[in-house]
Amino acid sequence: MSLTIHQSGIDAAISAQASGFSGAQLQWVDLYNGANKIKRLPLNGVQVIEPGRIYVVGIDSEPGAYDVTRMEFITSTDQPFATAQHSDGTIIQSKGASATLMLAHQLNISSAPGTVAPSGDVSLYAPQATEAMLGTAEIATQEEVNSGSDHTRTVTPKTLKSRLASFVRSASETGTGFIELASQGEVDSGSDHSRAVTPKTLKAWLENRLSSATASASTTTPANSLAVKTVMEAATRQATEAQRGQLEIATQSEAASKTNHTRALTPKRLWEILTQFATRGEAHFVGQIVYSSKETPEPGFFALDGSTIPNGVVDYPELASSGSRWITVSGNNIVLKDAVDFIRGQGSSGRAVGSFESDAIRNITGTLTSAHSGGAIAPRPLHSLLDAGNDMWFGATLFDASRVVPTADENRPKSLTALICIYHGVI
Repeated sequence: MSLTIHQSGIDAAISAQASGFSGAQLQWVDLYNGANKIKRLPLNGVQVIEPGRIYVVGIDSEPGAYDVTRMEFITSTDQPFATAQHSDGTIIQSKGASATLMLAHQLNISSAPGTVAPSGDVSLYAPQATEAMLGTAEIATQEEVNSGSDHTRTVTPKTLKSRLASFVRSASETGTGFIELASQGEVDSGSDHSRAVTPKTLKAWLENRLSSATASASTTTPANSLAVKTVMEAATRQATEAQRGQLEIATQSEAASKTNHTRALTPKRLWEILTQFATRGEAHFVGQIVYSSKETPEPGFFALDGSTIPNGVVDYPELASSGSRWITVSGNNIVLKDAVDFIRGQGSSGRAVGSFESDAIRNITGTLTSAHSGGAIAPRPLHSLLDAGNDMWFGATLFDASRVVPTADENRPKSLTALICIYHGVI
């Protein structure tokens, strides 16, 4: 590859005995493919190796593919310094679409003008490493690792270990953290307060205590036998108001029955019961019928929609035994009435509560006076179409109530629809 030094470059350079440029420096390199200028790259790391030998580096890490057949080195005063190219105009260097182009050239302008040779005693400048491209990276300091805000430097094992150590702490009575499992010997001694007991070591400790107490009772005084009995009873006895012991958690139906005094309510069950009491505006008795203006029933109520409550006798014993005529007990299920009709008061009518009556209206009668063939005028019922005997009636009568009043497939007054519910009690 030949190097042509331009007059403007000679004017900008100093003699071979000097140590650099005077008033100008190399700053750019223009890349060409034939007569087509591809782009201008800034020169990095311009170094004077010795008087007359200059090392330059140019980097292009942007996407794009091209071939370079000529390079023009430009001074800071925008003057052409030198041109590098093959004598036959062939390609000097190529760049792939996702590759990084690195030009590292030594311009020898003293001992052998017109030549370009690579240098073996210079520093190369690689591109900065990113998530999308290989390159060089700087090692982060401990402060940069601790802050966690830098995204351009690398973490070493030492700085990572130091950072992770700040997150590792032992568990205590006042804070969460890592905890070590106690050995069987530490559990048996009962003196360690920094390790955790597993079910296995606890079981072994209890069995050891019970077996030791039993063996001692068989060879020693009655007092030891009493001690063994006391230990065994304490491990199995039922809790009461007067003594400590084991306690069973109440089921949903037991909590609702309000009669059990040997089982405990969990915080969740207690909260549900208190919440339902608080959301009810007034007290209700099981089996009471209420009207609701909401689409769904309030807690403690069932909508009377004809549905079946599976296992309702067990889950809602008070409702099942309430005697309400609005429910039917079928085996272990509770079947609710379908309250889609108007509710009517019993009063002194003698009707049974919960009984159903079909619709009906009062009878309507009337007469129509018309002429007949005998010349006489006589009243006739509306439903009479043909008189007995020899009389002949003329004409027809049509009766249609819809021409006067609204009609439907049922008899009803004006009404508003509400959700009719039955109270089943607090669960």
